[in-house]
Amino acid sequence: MVEDGRHNNSSLPNMSSALIDLPSRPKILLMRQDRIGDVFVSTPLFHALRQRFPDAQIDVLLSRNNKAAEFAIRSVVNNVHILRKNSLNMLRLLWRLRRERYDLLVDLNHSASTTSNMLISSAKAKHSIALETNKPTPATHIVLQGDRRTRHIVDVLCDLLLPIGIVIPQSERQPRIMIRQEVRQHARSALRIHEHERILGVQISGSSNDRMYPAESWRIVLTQIKNQLPDISIVVLSAPSEYEQAARLAEQVGARFVNPGNTYEHFAAAIAECDWLASPDTAAVHVAAACNVPSVVLFTKDHRGYLNWMPYGSLCWPIITEQASLSAIPTTAVIDNVGAMVLG
Repeated sequence: MVEDGRHNNSSLPNMSSALIDLPSRPKILLMRQDRIGDVFVSTPLFHALRQRFPDAQIDVLLSRNNKAAEFAIRSVVNNVHILRKNSLNMLRLLWRLRRERYDLLVDLNHSASTTSNMLISSAKAKHSIALETNKPTPATHIVLQGDRRTRHIVDVLCDLLLPIGIVIPQSERQPRIMIRQEVRQHARSALRIHEHERILGVQISGSSNDRMYPAESWRIVLTQIKNQLPDISIVVLSAPSEYEQAARLAEQVGARFVNPGNTYEHFAAAIAECDWLASPDTAAVHVAAACNVPSVVLFTKDHRGYLNWMPYGSLCWPIITEQASLSAIPTTAVIDNVGAMVLG
């Protein structure tokens, strides 16, 4: 599929054999209007673009669903557009995008999207790159995703820069999340009682009920871990919607509940302060990967057979159930994997 940094024309029907030629100071728009975790796994691409084009105007399109992740890329983008799906705001956005006259638009969405197709058509960038999906795209250049049962999403996204001649080395593909020093210090003060404390962070929130491990199962797991590993501290974290549940769980097992702050950057800083993390499959695991925090992650089997979105480039002890709900995972599996992670 790839040869000498170029895509083979027979594999990519919308693409010429020549690389896209960009000016030295191009205007580039990256579209990533989906979930918070999708922003985090895309960060290697943002940094590679900024490194190649230090004087470029690099803008990003986020959505109301993931604008909380803007902090992760603030150092490498110039402008942030927010997609709001009502008629007036959409018309204003389309007008702004067309007015910018972008040299390059890159659609980072990995699934077929009617909205993305409309935005690509309306922005009228000189060149546009998108991943191949099961629907036609107006993009001028299409990049194959390969076998998603064996390819990580980070590697798939990194291929989007091949049409402009950028090959991101394996050593630079780990997600990067920029957390301000004062936010990191706030999290350290909130989490750590003393400097040498070893902390297991337990993040209980998931994107849906089926992607949350049951509270009673967490209670059994954490009680056993407290008994088996009395020298470590357990800190329970969650999204604001589960604060009450997280606080109750912490009280039941003799752990600490921490509310690190009112932004996702504060939440990410709390994860970065942990020595280990246990969590369902959410954006939190990509924060752990970016901060080199080893993790135990609970996954449900993807019905398409895709490779699960493992933390990229960091140690992980995954637990995968073939069922649709994480409740099918036995507590013994979580206890054993956490023990193996902590004991190294």
